[in-house]
Amino acid sequence: MLQLKGGQQSTLGSFNVSIEPEFFLTNEFGIRNVNTKTFVMMLAQNKPLSFVSGAPVDLNTKLKEYNNTEFHHMVPRAFLKNLQKIDYPISALANHCFLSRSENKHLGGVAPSAYKQKMAANYDGILRSALAPESLFSDDYNVFARERAKRLAEYANKLVS
Repeated sequence: MLQLKGGQQSTLGSFNVSIEPEFFLTNEFGIRNVNTKTFVMMLAQNKPLSFVSGAPVDLNTKLKEYNNTEFHHMVPRAFLKNLQKIDYPISALANHCFLSRSENKHLGGVAPSAYKQKMAANYDGILRSALAPESLFSDDYNVFARERAKRLAEYANKLVS
C-alpha cells in the first residue's frame, strides 16, 4: 500500500486465483450472500437465454428486480425431494439459473427430462448460455451438479485470469 501511495510499482494485485467446482456444489443460493451475488453476475456475463422463449434474458430488468423470483432450480426441488440419494444440497449454486417465476411455473416441478418439451426449440443454446450440460435432462442430479459445477468453475477461472 505504501508503494502504491508513493507512486511505485506494487504486486498487491498479483496473486493467483483458482475457483474449484466444489465451490458451486457446497455454496447454497441465498439472495443476500456475496457468493450468490458474484454467481449471479457471472451468469449474467454469459448472456443467458430464457428457458421458455429462447430469447435473451432482459438483464436490465432481472438485475434491477434482483430477488428470488428471478432465479430457480434447474432440477426442481419437488423432483429432488423424491429422490433416494443426492450428494449435494438442493439449493447449491450449481442448481440455479436465471428463471423467472412465470417460467418456473410453466415448466413445473417435474423432472428436467419432462420439462424439456416445454422449452424453446433452441434448448442447446439455452443450456450453453446457462453453462449447463446436456446431463440436465438425464434426471441424475448428482451427475448434472458435478458437470455443471465443472463448467461454472472453468468459466469463472476464465473471468479471473
